[in-house]
Amino acid sequence: MKILSLMAIPTLTGAAAPARDRLLLLREAGAEITVGLDRVRPDNLEGLLEQDGFPIIKDLGLSTITAPWVHVMDLLRLTRLMKKQTVDLIECHLSHDHLMAVLARRFSGCRIPILRHLHAQRSLEKRLGQAWLWQQTQGAILSTEAHRDALIHGFSMNPNRLLVQGGIVDTTRFHPPSPDEQGKARHHFGLEDHHRVLLHVARLKPGRNLVELLRAFIHAARENKNLTLLLVGDGEQKAELERIAQDNLDSNQVRFTGYLGEELPMAYHAADAYLQAEVGNDATCRAILEASASALPVWAADHITVLPDLPENILAGRFAIHDPMSRNGTMMELCQTPSIHLQRLGRLSHQALLQSQRRNTQPGRIFSFYQSFLPSFWPV
Repeated sequence: MKILSLMAIPTLTGAAAPARDRLLLLREAGAEITVGLDRVRPDNLEGLLEQDGFPIIKDLGLSTITAPWVHVMDLLRLTRLMKKQTVDLIECHLSHDHLMAVLARRFSGCRIPILRHLHAQRSLEKRLGQAWLWQQTQGAILSTEAHRDALIHGFSMNPNRLLVQGGIVDTTRFHPPSPDEQGKARHHFGLEDHHRVLLHVARLKPGRNLVELLRAFIHAARENKNLTLLLVGDGEQKAELERIAQDNLDSNQVRFTGYLGEELPMAYHAADAYLQAEVGNDATCRAILEASASALPVWAADHITVLPDLPENILAGRFAIHDPMSRNGTMMELCQTPSIHLQRLGRLSHQALLQSQRRNTQPGRIFSFYQSFLPSFWPV
């Protein structure tokens, strides 16, 4: 099976991480995959995929932030590619590459099946053209049952053409730390052994409930000087969050690490517990899975739609992020819970994660789903 994978993404973050995981699974099952990605804003994703051995289409821009003529050239190149009939199936990851694939297929005169990976709730919003786009799509790979129901009832998608595929995490890279690894990680981030460290990993941008999370932390940290919040990520809201922390707390109770690449596992190793306030472009809640793989207990905001699809026992608790009493209570609970109890909750989360990974990492499952679309490939 020859697959063209399109993703208008330049960086290994958000939707790109689960996309890469699924590409590796498909290749393991025997698929031949070529990738088109955002090359207008070059970042680390292209290099990582090339290291994985995936061919990259070098003359595609595939960016949402570029001149209109680049979109036109991309459309022409994709149309020519489809006319050659050298691919059996096209998969897309964001609305931009989804639209380009649908238009190019129409101009090419070929009926190549298009599958969409749904990574974010906003792709289900009934905005201009969204319903038409889904109508042109033969199937979808989803992260949650809630997204499956939305496509069935909101866009009349065939239930047999929808696959719910849970998130995947590299359990070799993300693993429970040894005492030595935890000590080195704490030293790396300037933390002491007696610090109670809470971790949050996400892009620092509006809409992620980070101000609410920080306010709750401040409420608890004023009376608990050993309490530390490690905020991993970069973004446009970083300066605002730094100002709030500086105005309300002693120095260093909130640590801003910026974006972490190879050092990311160390952040999990340095922490005592993980907090999730919102999800962005990755509905698999990848950070929760990484925390569980690292044997951290996880507390998550209860409005996150993917929570019911997470493995049982992966969460230690939930809180209402928009309810000050609930979020403040969770922070106080994390201050007062004995370390030995947090460690026990982390082990339970880790065990639940490993059980789910056995199913999600079976390459034949997603490959068989892709194969079911191949009879619909023929010239018009």
